[in-house]
Amino acid sequence: MKRVVSFALVSVLAVAGQVTIYNGFASVEESKEIHHHIIAPLPKSIDPRSIVIDNARGSYRFIPGGFDKRAFLRHFLGKEVEFDRGKKSFRGKIVSIDPLIIQTPKRVFFDVDFYAIHFPKVSIQTAPSLYVDEPSNGTVTMRYITNNIRWSAHYTATLGAQLDLRGTIKIDDKSGYRYTNVKLAVVAGDVRKSTPRPRPIRMMAKAVMMEAAAPVAPRAVQGVYRYDIPGRWDLKDGTFIPFLTLHLPYTMEYRADLYNLQYSRATQNLKFRRIVTFRTPKPLPAGSLYIYGEETFLGQTHIADTAPDTNVHLDLGRDFDLKLHAVTKEYENSKTFFRSHMRYTVKNPKSKDVRVQIFVHLPWPDTRMSSERNYRKIDASTILFTISVPAKSSRTFEVTYNYHKK
Repeated sequence: MKRVVSFALVSVLAVAGQVTIYNGFASVEESKEIHHHIIAPLPKSIDPRSIVIDNARGSYRFIPGGFDKRAFLRHFLGKEVEFDRGKKSFRGKIVSIDPLIIQTPKRVFFDVDFYAIHFPKVSIQTAPSLYVDEPSNGTVTMRYITNNIRWSAHYTATLGAQLDLRGTIKIDDKSGYRYTNVKLAVVAGDVRKSTPRPRPIRMMAKAVMMEAAAPVAPRAVQGVYRYDIPGRWDLKDGTFIPFLTLHLPYTMEYRADLYNLQYSRATQNLKFRRIVTFRTPKPLPAGSLYIYGEETFLGQTHIADTAPDTNVHLDLGRDFDLKLHAVTKEYENSKTFFRSHMRYTVKNPKSKDVRVQIFVHLPWPDTRMSSERNYRKIDASTILFTISVPAKSSRTFEVTYNYHKK
């Protein structure tokens, strides 16, 4: 009577080594054991063309994942099993898997039918593997690229006497491979990789907040930044790892933008947007940012890749009560000439002084102006008025715009 071979998938586990995560893939270095010329298991998302094996000689053959009779039989090489031949049952030791040979105390059976063997119920690995020529047994160091693993940066900013900026790295691992007790690094920046990534393997995500890590000092390496995370880590999908803590001075300013001057004849009432500005001493990888102040959530935004010693501007949205009142006093727009005389009033009902910025986006670069207030030219088509407004008061000024059309 023939028995059905039953097997189950087991977790793929990698112990120790170095994992460096990029955007969508990782480079891995780890020690692997060779048993009977086989290195197993390997990640399902491994790129076999990237494999480098130290201390190995000759060629190697990549064996894709899935149930492989040869791989299954290797678990029983040199072990005793029961098997059927005709109507009789025998017990013997598997001495060869290709061809399948079983030696009993009285004789040797050649070309035994795989399905005639009474295999016990076992858990086997169906992940990819490598067949190497030499050595047949031992330990080697492997380096390779694996896909479906990425990282992302996430920040929180708390506004008080200073801006407290904290950053975490989120690991998204869909490689189907468990890396435990590994050294971890992540790389921020563009790294060219033309190989298409396979579709991610769907897995249940687990959100795990790790204990606070020591501050991470980024290193500039050929146009990218490398973050080596202190300690060793068990990489689980959804793990958050702290990597940044900064306490920085900041400014809160209020900004309004005026457009379409050539079409504006009516009165405009605009709310100022709240802009928080700070200067970062360290590089900030792109990521989401959540902003808190006085135990209140103030908003969410996104920051782009930011180089060290660069100003970062956070837009918190429109202010509730600070307004700009713009009135067109005179207006002329003909085929050859444009003229607009504007009156601007900033109303501040707050109990504290504020500084506001009014950006006027000119329709023509050569527009001439006369203003009661000083202004700064940002570029050929943008000017900036910066005005301090005392608490519970207002400030009014007038501007004339002239342009001779060609």
